[in-house]
Amino acid sequence: MFTFVIALIAGLATPFAEPHIKTALESLTLDDLKIEPGEFRTFAFAVMMVAAALLSALGGGGSAIALAVGGLLGLFGKRLFDAIRTKT
Repeated sequence: MFTFVIALIAGLATPFAEPHIKTALESLTLDDLKIEPGEFRTFAFAVMMVAAALLSALGGGGSAIALAVGGLLGLFGKRLFDAIRTKT
């Protein structure tokens, strides 16, 4: 359950962390990286999932499925909830 919650928070935090990750990456690279905005959102999500996996491992480990499901629900949960609510 801990892994799921950590991944859920990481998924929710991805849009807020994206500009900070982009700034850090640009300051680390000497060349201009040609990354499209959609690609960078995926990169930021991957960074957040790696961070969630590390926190989960420090907390005693967990399931990779819980990590994946928590991250996806965190990232897309609001849109899914809104879509289901408008259908009913």
